[in-house]
Amino acid sequence: MRGAWEALTSWRGRGRGRGRENKATSSGRLASARALAKSLNDTSRCTLLSFYSPTCRLCHGLGPKVASACASEANWLRLVKMNVDDEAWVPEVSYYGISYVPCLVLLDRRNRARYKSAEPKTGQVVMESLGDMLRDGRRKFGGRRKDAVA
Repeated sequence: MRGAWEALTSWRGRGRGRGRENKATSSGRLASARALAKSLNDTSRCTLLSFYSPTCRLCHGLGPKVASACASEANWLRLVKMNVDDEAWVPEVSYYGISYVPCLVLLDRRNRARYKSAEPKTGQVVMESLGDMLRDGRRKFGGRRKDAVA
């Protein structure tokens, strides 16, 4: 009988062949990893983790709206997108208890999870969750810190 981890990762090696991956996938993963590392080390801003799947139509439709909303809050918020289908993000998916996509998690300046979006029954539910997160986050964390460097 196979272990739980083996069952979780049994899809490895299928498709394009073992050890080979698409350059776009590799560069996208690297950019996301860099963005996460930079965000977690930057205590002047909060972080919004956006968990998505490239095969999810709802994720595809809401992605630009989420990015636009976060861009308008750039003075206190940074967006990091994470592809749940990429095995590199398994630890984060597990740590934050992601069981559906799209899922948004707001981290405060000390990288503590403060808010998690509601289960995405419709795009409107996700956008309402995002609006609530941004409104509360702006009120609690949006003010500039005195010791933050611009």
